[in-house]
Amino acid sequence: MEDKINKIYDLMEKMYIELQETKKDLGKKIDQNSRDISGLKDDVSGLKNDVSGLKDDVLRLENQMHDKIGILFDAQKTTNDRLEIIENKVDSIAAKVDNHDFEIKVFRKRTAK
Repeated sequence: MEDKINKIYDLMEKMYIELQETKKDLGKKIDQNSRDISGLKDDVSGLKNDVSGLKDDVLRLENQMHDKIGILFDAQKTTNDRLEIIENKVDSIAAKVDNHDFEIKVFRKRTAK
């Protein structure tokens, strides 16, 4: 009977040792997971900062583009206004040339008589 008790005691002792080792392994894994989670938190925080910086860059670029597009539209309007003035002057000159052609024809008819 004592032999069975010793075997049971030895078995319980082995189980206790294994439980202690498992407890240590779990503790190490929990510590490693905690470090990993902390590292991930740092990475996420860094990504948030990067995204915030990118948002600022995008806003800055949008503002610059808005200003430049406005300038381009103003320049296009000015160009169109000047083109209209030039077209009006060309039309006026064409009308004068047509009038002079008519007057020359009339003058030639009179001088030919």
